[in-house]
Amino acid sequence: MSRVMLALGSFIIGFCCMLFINSGSHTPAFGQTLVRVTGAVPVVPVVPVVEEKQSTFGPTAKVPLDGIFASEDVFNGVTFEYGGGVYSLRDSTFIPPIQLSLTGAAANTYALLMQFGQIGCPTQAPRTPTPKAPIIVEAKLTKTFTPNIIISPFGQSAKASTD
Repeated sequence: MSRVMLALGSFIIGFCCMLFINSGSHTPAFGQTLVRVTGAVPVVPVVPVVEEKQSTFGPTAKVPLDGIFASEDVFNGVTFEYGGGVYSLRDSTFIPPIQLSLTGAAANTYALLMQFGQIGCPTQAPRTPTPKAPIIVEAKLTKTFTPNIIISPFGQSAKASTD
């Protein structure tokens, strides 16, 4: 009987030790901390405005969106370069193909959404973005369109604050 109890006791102690060893993290949840960098959230600053009115931008043109205040312009097959700043495109016409070249905060946001499966096909593994390289995205426009206004929801421009 004592041999059976010794064997059973050894088995239970060994089983408990294996559960502890294979459990992954050995730090209690209350002891874990996140490292946060103060000021890491980018703030959209007031930027000087590049005003464009009734201009035409042709194919292969690279148009910076950060700080642009455009009105009644025509964008025909352009590449918009965007880093996350303010923009305002009023009564402008967009003719496909339109591409977006994302850098900085805009590229980080796109990469984060892609890695969480919010952009693209979530059934495949997300691709790892290349550090400090712009992300080129093709807008899925099927025909020319002219919206009333396309503006950035955050930040402000020097033009908006003087109106």
